[in-house]
Amino acid sequence: MEVPKQDEPINEYGEEEMEVENYDFSDEELKIIGDDNPPDFYDPFEVLKLSRWIELAAKAMIGFIIVSALLNFSTSRNISLSYFAGSPYLFLINIVAFLIIATNIAIGVLLTYVPLKALSRILRILMQMEFNSRKGTQSNPLIE
Repeated sequence: MEVPKQDEPINEYGEEEMEVENYDFSDEELKIIGDDNPPDFYDPFEVLKLSRWIELAAKAMIGFIIVSALLNFSTSRNISLSYFAGSPYLFLINIVAFLIIATNIAIGVLLTYVPLKALSRILRILMQMEFNSRKGTQSNPLIE
């Protein structure tokens, strides 16, 4: 019996290209990912993917902060009730409780959303700086 001739082994798979298509990157981002001279210390695809996940986490944190503040409405109402306990202005209790919740939401968003958004932008800027230093160009395709 004779063994049939085998094809050459496949060492690389097209998984990375399929993943790139799933993230809907812009043309500039695809240009950096598909560069012939890739960086040594990081993978541009991983940096861009991480940046997208950070932006998604920043948006999810807004919803989490709002839900968390609304679940604590009774605590805010009790705080405002302690200030207006003997007062004839009992209608102010819910208004003050709402203002406390709004303040908590605003502070929570400032402390979580803004730093996460800045981190995502800083990752893109650093990657773009490194890309430009290798190419010698001054364009900024990732900075919007």
